[in-house]
Amino acid sequence: MITDMRKTGVDVVGDVPWGTHFCLFYETKADLLETLVSYLKAGLENQEFCLWVVAEPVTAEDARLAFKRAVPDSDRYFAEESIEIVAARDWYLQDGAFDLNRVISGWNEKLARASTRGYAGVRVTGDTAWLEKKDWKDFCEYEDSLNQAIANQRLAVLCTYPLASCGAAEILDVVRTHQFAVTRRRGGWDVIETAGHKQAKAEIKRLNEELEQRVVERTSQLTSVNEKLKKEILERQRAEALRDGESRILEMIARDAPLEETLEKLVRVVEAQFLGLLCSVLLLDEDGQHIRHGAAPSLPAPYTAAIDGLLIGPEAGSCGTAMYRREPVVVTDILRDPLWKPFRSVAEPYGLRACWSTPILAHSGQALGSFAMYYREPRSPSPAETQALGMATHLAGIAIARKLAREERERLLQAQADLAHINRVTTMGELTASLAHEIKQPITAAVINAKTCLRWLGRDDPDVSEAREAASRLVTDVTRAADIISRISLLFKKGVLQHELVDANELIREMIVLLRNEAARYSISIRSDLAEDLPKVMADRIQLQQVFMNLMLNGIDAMKDLSTARELTIRSQRVKDGQLLISVSDTGIGLPPQPEQIFSAFFTTKTHGTGMGLPISRSIIESHGGRLWATANSGQGASFYFSLPSEVDIRHTSVQDDAPLSA
Repeated sequence: MITDMRKTGVDVVGDVPWGTHFCLFYETKADLLETLVSYLKAGLENQEFCLWVVAEPVTAEDARLAFKRAVPDSDRYFAEESIEIVAARDWYLQDGAFDLNRVISGWNEKLARASTRGYAGVRVTGDTAWLEKKDWKDFCEYEDSLNQAIANQRLAVLCTYPLASCGAAEILDVVRTHQFAVTRRRGGWDVIETAGHKQAKAEIKRLNEELEQRVVERTSQLTSVNEKLKKEILERQRAEALRDGESRILEMIARDAPLEETLEKLVRVVEAQFLGLLCSVLLLDEDGQHIRHGAAPSLPAPYTAAIDGLLIGPEAGSCGTAMYRREPVVVTDILRDPLWKPFRSVAEPYGLRACWSTPILAHSGQALGSFAMYYREPRSPSPAETQALGMATHLAGIAIARKLAREERERLLQAQADLAHINRVTTMGELTASLAHEIKQPITAAVINAKTCLRWLGRDDPDVSEAREAASRLVTDVTRAADIISRISLLFKKGVLQHELVDANELIREMIVLLRNEAARYSISIRSDLAEDLPKVMADRIQLQQVFMNLMLNGIDAMKDLSTARELTIRSQRVKDGQLLISVSDTGIGLPPQPEQIFSAFFTTKTHGTGMGLPISRSIIESHGGRLWATANSGQGASFYFSLPSEVDIRHTSVQDDAPLSA
């Protein structure tokens, strides 16, 4: 069924669908021309082929002139043959007789040709002034058949009848055989509809109303779907933004950004996802009783100041109660909820009406603080807000726990550094006799050289040359004594780590000088086997001296009570990947049955030992990116090895004085 609506150009008729067959009763030639020109002009403007069948008193020339006067671009239409004007007798009365089938076939031929040329359809008007009484019955039959012939065709037909030629019976016949009729009399219009046409219009109206209702319902459905889609898109965008924000917060936590900066960033990420949202993070003080400000960049500063330091409890607003109960607290209206009764006067001046708070808990279940969402109107949290609140609380917990762990680690490292310092001081105290002897030697030599210098200068004929040599030896002896005292002082020193390029061979030689008297007390010889061109390492000089001292003294202690040959050997070499390998070997009593025990804190086989030297030494080496281990010798005694990289990343060695203790 073709339902395209076409403009008729006749105001009283309006738009009609293809297949419309209606008629016009007219009084004057002027009325006829005016109506038909407007009708055909509308067809041409809508890409239709137009056929105008004229009859006396209107001639083809009259029609052409009227059309040209009303349509400025009429020549183009005639040139394109978009409109054809023919005489009624040539169209209806070929061979002098009216033939119904021949006329209807003529319409169909015009339609076929127009379709081939690309026209939207065919618009026809034919006048009946030529009709005679003898043709009336056949023509009525033709008009009735035309209704069926053009149905579902891209044809629109307007038949015109002069009122002067129609009596009452003829008018009834015409109205009966058309879908509807219009009359033009004395400049006015009337519309005459058949019962069938009225019924059809009523049906069309009913269908239109049903269609409009379906359109309304469908529009409502589409609106609902559209709203759901918008909501889904918003939720997806919000989820993506929260995921991105979560990644940024985790990056800040990973690089140990300040806690205040991390929490403020977290608050702003969450606030950006919900219109009108204000967030805060409160921290629980070390006493576990009082809250303190963490981050609340959007809340009024006087409000955050007012609640800073408040006591948590069973009726301490949303946040204080959440920390006290260690469970979420949702307050939809601050001015009515009893939990806020003591604090309404604090919140009301700033328009805060809803507050939902979730406690931040440690793994142990201890409350660390809370994350809260505020709104300036009473309301309950949506699923998206609840999810965002959970995410934010989780991230805040990670940031706070990491800061607490870092502070605890720093306290532990400081304690370990103090312990390492005590270990050095204790060890140096045990070496008092040896160190005193080591210092006494250059001082004694300096005294002798000073006296010699004075003697040469005190002669009647002073020998300046000999005195100069004695003075030079004096300077050397004093410098040597000062160097020994300086090295000893450094080992007593407690201060900040100083990473620098260190020559391991040089350290070995210094420690041999420092401990040779201690070894000599027990008839122990010290031998060194040091590789040439050994690369330097980035290290703390004092820490490495402590490692050498602990390992060498352990070797001396392992041999001092034996009657067999006693020898301490220190070796240095360069191995694969540019690593340095240092070993300290002895010919002593060897390792216990479970060698790894010696690196455990407080484990010792000595009656006077603390059991801290080796654990501290291992910790120092590991903090420099190396490794320390021990093996039994194939013959007698044990060997201690440690490796060091020639280029060390010192970012992780930020401990004061000494490295952390590890077992």
